[in-house]
This record gives sequence, structure tokens and C-alpha cells, in this order.
Amino acid sequence: MRTLKRGTRGEDVLLWQQFLVHLREQPKIGFIPPIVRVDGIFGLETTRATQAFQSLFRLPPDGIIGNDTYGKARQLGFLDPRPRQRVSDPRRADADLFHLSNRR
Repeated sequence: MRTLKRGTRGEDVLLWQQFLVHLREQPKIGFIPPIVRVDGIFGLETTRATQAFQSLFRLPPDGIIGNDTYGKARQLGFLDPRPRQRVSDPRRADADLFHLSNRR
């Protein structure tokens, strides 16, 4: 995946934003990031939420999603978006983003 940072736009940003929203709904992880608008634009909200994610997992909180941040995210269920099916409603993309252990 490409490196994501403030100003980046695209479907991979949308996937990252959906992942952050999903983590917010997982009480076991204990991640309460700032609110993130799921719009495919890596703006200030996404930068702050990314920094919160990085800080929680003791990564440099630079707000840039590179190998280390992707690596930790993959440990928590984030998947590379390729290949994947297009989702009509990005707020309901959980099946495309997260590995469900009971699926084969």
C-alpha cells in the first residue's frame, strides 16, 4: 500500500478512516480517537486520529501511515484493499476491511 498522509485522497484513505471508526467501536482495544469523517480525504481529523492510534501502540506519532503503522493495523485486522469488491455504502464495509475468523 502507498504511504498515506495529510492531503492524500482516495479509496485507501477511505479504508483507513473506516478502520479507525471500527476500532473506536471495539472496547477491548481501548482506542478512542478523535471523530473521523469517512470521506476519503486525509485531513486534520484523520491526521489526529492516526496520531492517537500511533501513540496508543507506541509508534512515532507523525500522522503518516507507513510500514510500521500498517503493520500494527494489520495485527488488529486491517487488510490491504487489493483485491476487494467495491462497497456501495462505505460505512458498512466491515466485511471488506476486517478478517472474520469464521469465514473461509
